[in-house]
Order: sequence, then C-alpha cells, then structure tokens
Amino acid sequence: MQGADLRVLFATNFSDACFRASRAIAQLADACSINLSIVHVAKPGSPGIQTWRELESFMAEAGNYNHCRRILLESDDAVGSIADLCNTGGFDLVVAPATDRIGLLRPFVQSFRSRLLAKCNAPLWTAGRSLDKSSFKGNYKTLACLINFGNPSTTHIRLAAALAAKTGAKLRLLSVVDGVDEGTLASATLSDAPLMDKVAAERIRASYGSLERPAVDVTIGDLAVELPRMLKRCDADLVFVGPSHVRRGLSSSRVASYLDRLPCPAVCVDGPSANFAGWKFQSVPSKSRALEVVGRSAERAIAS
Repeated sequence: MQGADLRVLFATNFSDACFRASRAIAQLADACSINLSIVHVAKPGSPGIQTWRELESFMAEAGNYNHCRRILLESDDAVGSIADLCNTGGFDLVVAPATDRIGLLRPFVQSFRSRLLAKCNAPLWTAGRSLDKSSFKGNYKTLACLINFGNPSTTHIRLAAALAAKTGAKLRLLSVVDGVDEGTLASATLSDAPLMDKVAAERIRASYGSLERPAVDVTIGDLAVELPRMLKRCDADLVFVGPSHVRRGLSSSRVASYLDRLPCPAVCVDGPSANFAGWKFQSVPSKSRALEVVGRSAERAIAS
C-alpha cells in the first residue's frame, strides 16, 4: 500500500448509506491518489458465497483506483476488528457514514462511530443527510474547519490546511462563540476562550501576521444551529471537526447529533486520532506556502 496520498479504510455493512457514501470516496479519489480497503465484518462462521459476492460487487468502480482491496473479517466485535486493522495497517482515514436508523434511539448504548473514534488512531469521515442531497461531483472548492478555543488540539486544523493545499481548495476557518449567560460568565474565570465574536475573529486573524490569511467566519449562538448555516453560506464541500465537538452524551457515547444534520460531510478527530501524526502529503511543498502554516497559526490563536 505504498505511493498513495491517502490510505482509506471504508467500513461497510452494504447499507444504503454506505452505497451513497461511495460517491464521496470517488470525489476524494479524484482530488488525490488513494489506496482503498473496503472492509466488511461478519459473525464467525456466517459468511457464505452471497456475502463474498456482495463484498466483491460493492463499489465496483473502485477497481479503477490505483489500489483497491476487499477484506472480509469474521468477528463478534466489529469495532475492535476494524480498529485493529486500522491501527496496524497505517491507515490515514476511516470512512463510516451515519447508520440508516430503524427503531428507537438507545441512549445508553455507545454508537458504532463513537466506539470507532474511541479506538482508531486515524480520523473518521462521516456524513448524515448530506449524502442524500450532495452530488459529490467536481473538485473540492471550499474546505471548512471548526476552531474551538476551549480545546488545545489542532490536529484537525493541520489536516484541513494540508488537504486545502493539496487540492487547491479555499480554506475557511469557522468558530461559534457561545451566547453569554451566567454559565459562560462563571466558566470564563477558568478559560481564555473569547466571549465575543469580534474578539475571536481578530485573534484568529492576528495569528497570521503578514501571511496570506484564510477566510474567517465567527458568529455567536448555538453550535448545532449556527454551524449548518455557516457551512451553507460558504458552500463547503467538507468540514473538519476536532475534540469536544465530536462525541457527546453519557461518557461520550454517541457522535454529536448535529454532525448528521450538516449540509456536507465531516472529518472528525477525537480520541486516539487527536494525536494523528498527519497525512503523507503534508510534508510535500505546495503552491500556497501560507496554507502550510495554517495549523501552527491557528494553534497560536487558540493558545493566545
């Protein structure tokens, strides 16, 4: 699996959501070279000829990629098996769209994607309703990245900047500042996060000095409401989201529900992937040197 820009692990259960997600993988393959591994996990002793046929026929166009392999695993622990493969196989991205939900939500059960994030050391690509509405045709034009002043991790920012530099897409930094109330005023004594949108925007812009600055969009309000609006306004093709904005609920049991309502897919960094070293092409010189230092500049903005 050498020579590709990205090594992608696509975990599929042959659902409609997985079939729709294959269009987004094709878009990624048009933007950079990928090595794709399509993985299905079945119960021990259950795979038959039909399962192999489904795996072989799933995303048939992947046969035209630089490298594609299909892997059938037998295990009672699908998440553990996929995580082991990811962590030992040197993958750069795990693809897992939202499940086509049937029945009621079980609030005390950890979701499949949340468990993947807790075990995999690579970022997770996911999407909800945007799979139905997006055509995924054409090159990436705008990549967005959510800045969180309350968390020091900047891994997702550096990944967004690297992909923007690689593909020639515009990078847009987004931040949603919580509305000021008694709770935020009390927490302000323990945090250096800005309480005003203008302050947050200026902190981000100031970190770039004389460098070419990416577009910055900051607003005040509820993240679940404002982020979809911001992404629609800038017509983002993909958004990068970091720790504390990804997993929510009891003991981080679920991927935050707002992620599945976004108008575009998201690359999520949380758990072990918060320490992800970076994509191979991050060290390759690009036409836009300013984009290569976006991660470090944004890190200074968060830390200042």
